[in-house]
Amino acid sequence: MSIRFEGKHIQNGSSTLVVVMQGAFTKINQDYADKVSAGSIPAEAVKKVHQYYHFMKLSQRGLPADFFYLEDYYSGLYGWYLFDNGRFIYEEISQHLTKMIQQHGYTRVILIGSSKGGAGAVTLGLTNPYIDDVFCLVPDLTISVHPFGDSGKKLFFGGDPDFEAQVMRFFKTEQPFAHLEEKKEKMSSFIFSQEYAIMVSKPFRSSAAC
Repeated sequence: MSIRFEGKHIQNGSSTLVVVMQGAFTKINQDYADKVSAGSIPAEAVKKVHQYYHFMKLSQRGLPADFFYLEDYYSGLYGWYLFDNGRFIYEEISQHLTKMIQQHGYTRVILIGSSKGGAGAVTLGLTNPYIDDVFCLVPDLTISVHPFGDSGKKLFFGGDPDFEAQVMRFFKTEQPFAHLEEKKEKMSSFIFSQEYAIMVSKPFRSSAAC
């Protein structure tokens, strides 16, 4: 099953790619999830919300890089770049990103994300062998689905309690580290939480506790 891999690609002729993972939108809440689940908000309307990109000003500062604002429109609402309506998709997202990197000949790839986008950046940083640096601001490694109520959970997990349990303990298991041995030795991560800011060079494993 092919997954969605869409966003805004800003090309400046650079060999460096900055992938910006999206955080949560204020208007997407429990009431919004209820309406999406009931079909009273069409998919096209939700898609348009996801086309409002966070950190867009980064690409307007004349930095010597290309930018890709990767949308997190999965499960009809969100997916934390991790799951889509009851199945894991992060490895497929990584494969799509690899194709993009190879197609454009990028030699340096940087991931940036906050909140759920930060969780996506951590996951993709651990999974994709072409990532050089990961910058996260308060990554949502607990996968905070509660603000979206039962409707959100149904969209996220497809009504499968076993899959829900897998997702909720994802960052407490070895699963995110399955591709760690494939990583570049030079990769580093910068994770900023409410309490402190740290830099973690490989091994990346210690970052998951932040």
